[in-house]
Amino acid sequence: MLKFLIKIGITILLLGSILFVLDTELLARALTGISRDMLLLGISLSICFVFLRILKWKLLAEANGMLAPFSDLSRAMLAALALGLVTPGRVGEVAALAAFPPEQRTKGIMVYLYDRIGELCTVLMFAVPAALLFLGWLGAFVAGGIIIGCILAISLIESRALRISLGRVTKLNRVKKINEILEADVKAPAHYWGASVVTYLFAYALIIAFVIGVEPITDLRAIAILPVVTLSNLVTITVGGLGVREGLAALMAPFGELRPEVAAGAFFLSFFFTRVVAGLIGVVWQFAARVPSSAVR
Repeated sequence: MLKFLIKIGITILLLGSILFVLDTELLARALTGISRDMLLLGISLSICFVFLRILKWKLLAEANGMLAPFSDLSRAMLAALALGLVTPGRVGEVAALAAFPPEQRTKGIMVYLYDRIGELCTVLMFAVPAALLFLGWLGAFVAGGIIIGCILAISLIESRALRISLGRVTKLNRVKKINEILEADVKAPAHYWGASVVTYLFAYALIIAFVIGVEPITDLRAIAILPVVTLSNLVTITVGGLGVREGLAALMAPFGELRPEVAAGAFFLSFFFTRVVAGLIGVVWQFAARVPSSAVR
């Protein structure tokens, strides 16, 4: 509770700083004055993004022998989004495993970690163009580091032997539950990676729709900064990353010839529709599924 209260305080501080620095009138327009067509398109793409993210998780789970009805899996993952907003490090998102039988959940933790690392590597690869565009000669080294780092991360998470060795070196294998997780055999089919790429294409398309609804994009470098801002989701010092993501979007916006207020507003709307709304739907759906039909009558 103390950590959550601290998070709330930091969130308020960062959001207050953003409101103080940015043009609040333009920011309000970026949030509420979007053209109706682009707003509807952005919301539609948000729904597609959430659906694809669930589908991607389903593909990975099934490839590792974890089976659950799609409705149960969707309900658990949507509710997990809400829990992720209010738990340290978004650890609450592991509640997505609730759709599977208890005997599968130990292995499921490693599969879940694979999905998180898979998403991170996908976003990092999308950030490679930004490194090449904005960092000059250093960009080639950063891009190379990203590619090598992603290969190493996926190799580690996929290799059971490497994970067991890591457990021995770090002494984590002394904890029975952690040792069972490290020894789980996980893999990802090729179509999982295809689904991951398509998922994040939709993620960036919906942000572009929210931006275009306020002002046209005149510089294609604006698209390159989107994955870089998305990486701020790794920073969990605020509730749902609020303030961190929008602040970074405002700082990066000039590199793509965007006004900071428009970029910040677009990322906030993305967060609102893909996490807050989706998470609330999951919570309500989860609650409704647990209420006996007799109680409803």
